[in-house]
Amino acid sequence: MIFRRTVYAAVGGLIAAGTLTATAPTASAATGCDATTKSWTCSVSWGSSKGDFTGSGSSTHAKGWVKDDDDDGDCVQIVITWYGSGGKKDTDYSPQACPQGNKDTFDKMPGDSTHWSPSAVKIAIQKV
Repeated sequence: MIFRRTVYAAVGGLIAAGTLTATAPTASAATGCDATTKSWTCSVSWGSSKGDFTGSGSSTHAKGWVKDDDDDGDCVQIVITWYGSGGKKDTDYSPQACPQGNKDTFDKMPGDSTHWSPSAVKIAIQKV
């Protein structure tokens, strides 16, 4: 069974310099999580994640870690959904962190072979 909690639908828009900006999520969408213009932090009973958005334009990265915080036999994973102009969309997945105490790092960019400039990104944490 997959459990997914959206930690924020937070980062949106490109500013003139070409960097992503973030808006604070609503309380219901951000239970246990905090978002800023450059980073995210998420902590739920079964997992946690922290990371930064670096670079700009087509060199934008989501760099961070995901950790399994519960001895329940499930793994924890971060899902990054990038949105761009013209309906572009790309979904990236972090490594699956497990068993309890395991912490894995990741570095993801929008686009699979040709990277493009995102206008928004959504970060979610899930059990797998």
